[in-house]
This record gives sequence, C-alpha cells and structure tokens, in this order.
Amino acid sequence: MDAFMLKLSEAINLPEAAGISPDTRLKDLPTWDSLAILTTISMLDEEYGVMMSGSEIQSCQTVADLHGKVQAAKAGA
Repeated sequence: MDAFMLKLSEAINLPEAAGISPDTRLKDLPTWDSLAILTTISMLDEEYGVMMSGSEIQSCQTVADLHGKVQAAKAGA
C-alpha cells in the first residue's frame, strides 16, 4: 500500500508534506481534479497494467478504495 500511495502522490503532483493515508478521501486532496484523474489512469496502466475509466476512479471515496479496485482488477486479469 505504501508504494501505491507514493506512486499516486507522484502522479497527481501532491507535495510530500501533504502526505496521504489509506483513509484519505480522494476529493479532499488539494490536487485532485480532472487532470489528476487522467494522470491516475495513466499511472495505473503503466505501473500496474490496469485500465480503469474516469468514472471507475471517481466511484472511489478513499485511497484504500482505489487501491482495492486496482488489486481486484489485477487479480481478475
């Protein structure tokens, strides 16, 4: 989970000082916007081989929710 949070932080240009946790709500992240969703889609494809739509990502409330979807998608692949 730590590696996932680091990759997500880098993808959405989140300052290290802002730190995220599994319980962090995505919509509460200061850099979370439509561009962040697009870069997250790209990161998930490159780093995890998982293709997700913007609506799938937006259905996630927390970082842990997003991580869970990625893990489920990887398991189903």
